[in-house]
Amino acid sequence: QEALQALRRQCSARYGSLVKAFQDLEAKRKPLVNSEEFARFCNEIRFDHNRHLLWELLDDRRVGSILLTSIDVETAEKVFTKEERKAAKKDHDSLVEVKKRHITLRQRAAKQCMATKRSPAEGKSCLNTLLRLLEQRFDS
Repeated sequence: QEALQALRRQCSARYGSLVKAFQDLEAKRKPLVNSEEFARFCNEIRFDHNRHLLWELLDDRRVGSILLTSIDVETAEKVFTKEERKAAKKDHDSLVEVKKRHITLRQRAAKQCMATKRSPAEGKSCLNTLLRLLEQRFDS
């Protein structure tokens, strides 16, 4: 969520408002945006957070496209007509999951956490060892 807030702030800083940013965003099927268009947009606004992780958050169905309503519903409603939003949603709903050969950042983090996960007893033992070493080091 922090990255999403940062994107909104950066859009406002670059364009003056999120409305203007949505209007100027270059996408063939606005308010439907594909990953390449999103990447160009992030570069244009000089987005300094992890755009790949934000994309994974926004593209929760893994179809390779997002609706601008996933960034900000109210702004999308101001910029695009109901018909445009409805057509984009219909197109988005018809898209199928894009199979990727690599694991996502989210999957990689979960896998790493599982690899280093310790049992409660082992964790307590490690903490006791650390405490003993600190006491020896600082003569407490």
